[in-house]
Formats: sequence, structure tokens, C-alpha cells
Amino acid sequence: YQRGWTPPNTEQAVVAGGQPDYKECYFAAPMPLDPLCRRWFPEVYIGNVWPNDAEAFQSGLMGIGRQLHLLGLALLRAAERALDVPAGSITGKAEGGAHVSRILKYLPLDQPAIDKGNFQVGGRCSVLWGEEHTDFNVLTLLPGGAFYRDGKGGERPDDAGGLYLRTHATAEHPNGQLLRGTPPKGCVVAQVGQQLEVLSGGRFLATPHVITAPTEPGWTRTSLAHFVHLNGRERVEPLPEYRAQAGDAYAPPVLAGNYAMKTLVDIGLAPPETLGRLGYRHYDRLARMRGEQV
Repeated sequence: YQRGWTPPNTEQAVVAGGQPDYKECYFAAPMPLDPLCRRWFPEVYIGNVWPNDAEAFQSGLMGIGRQLHLLGLALLRAAERALDVPAGSITGKAEGGAHVSRILKYLPLDQPAIDKGNFQVGGRCSVLWGEEHTDFNVLTLLPGGAFYRDGKGGERPDDAGGLYLRTHATAEHPNGQLLRGTPPKGCVVAQVGQQLEVLSGGRFLATPHVITAPTEPGWTRTSLAHFVHLNGRERVEPLPEYRAQAGDAYAPPVLAGNYAMKTLVDIGLAPPETLGRLGYRHYDRLARMRGEQV
């Protein structure tokens, strides 16, 4: 899962009520994979898949992914300092993780589809290209997106289209505010993932975000994202310095590899039978013994 091309109408957010996102994407792992995790979690730790005669595409995606990963590690080191925990408390747990980069293309919509939009953003009602959600990894790096129509790039057609991030709740805005997620030139957007929220005992909160379509038909949007993950053998639980503060809010702990497999089932990127690998798988032995006894 999360390798090669994912066709449209596949991925869906947990809160989407069964509505797939209007997008297609291509996944690749730019960093070396933990050999033991490749045995334990083969669905998550798998080799890359590439089209034929696509050397430039492969080298470009892998190179960008590696550079974004280095930036992500630098930000996690800053998070360690902000949390006042020993160096390596987070970055060490991410070593050998199932880090993945993906290119996304959000699909053009016709006017009847746009007319069904009911998500209020930018002073307009918009269709959701990608349902609002939080990422299940540690940290997500987003260098920005671009809009196209009829094969030509252009400025964002209106304030309804693009990436929006939801801020923390405040007394004045108990549901947070939606802010445009367009980074300044030469910068990236960094989003906190669920795993970093858990590690920090809620000191950092996972960033809700949504991708909305313009209100003009025919536009597409392309973007790239890199996802930093915990190593599959690490436990997703608050760091020792934050366990008392967190209480049972993030209990019980779970292996990051199992966490990933469960989430991929939830969002439609893995089949439900994947969950059968998360528990005991040898009940057939007793069944066979009882059958032979009869």
C-alpha cells in the first residue's frame, strides 16, 4: 500500500461518510526501509514501483523526497527542544520509519459538481477536493501546489480553491479558523501529525486541513507531500516526560506499524482483511486438531 499510482475514487477521510476524494496520486519511499519492519509490516514497508522509461521522474521524486525528509528531521529536532526532552527522543524513533513522498493531482470538476458544493471557505461554497482530516504520521512537509486548466498553469482562480488549515480552538473561535495554507516562496508548510500529538501528550495538536476546489469548472491542482513516520517497531504513546500530563487520553499504546495498517484500512488505502494480521492468526491449529479428533 502507498506505493505507485493510486487511482481516483480510492482514498477517503475517516469523517467523509464514504465519499472518496477527487484526486489521484503516486507514492514512493525515498529513504531506506528498516529490514525487520519489511518482514513485520510488508504491507507498509514495501519496495517502490516505477513506470517504464521514467528515470527522470524517479530521480526527481526521490531527490525531492530526501530533501524534504532532511527538513522534517530538522523540525523534529526543534520540537524536541521545544518539549525540553533529550535529543533523539523523537528523531530516534523516526529512524527507519515508513517515510513516503507522494505527488497529487486533484481532478477537474464540471459545473453540476461544483454547484453541489456546501463547504464554506473564502466567502464561497466550495466542493471538497480532499475531505478535512489530520495526518496519521509524525510530520508532513508541503512545498506548495499549482493550478492548471487546459494544460496551462495559472494563478489560483478564486479564494475558494486550495489548501486550508484549521487553527486551534480559542474562546473567540471555538471551532478554530480556516487559514490559507499557501507558503511564501521558498518555504514549506509543516503540519503536525497524529503521532507527534501523541508523543507530546497533546502539547502539539495534529493539524486539520482540507483541499477545496475553485468555483470555476475545469481547474486541476497538483502538489507534493512528504510524510515522516515513526519506525514501525516504536510504540505510539506519550514520551515519558508527558505521560502524567496526558493521562489516559492516548491509551493504550500501539506499535506504529499496526497504527499505520489500521489507518490505511480506515481511509480506503488497504483492504479490510488487513486487520486480520493485527491479532492472533493461528486459531486454525486448534480447529484442525479438533477436526482430526472427530
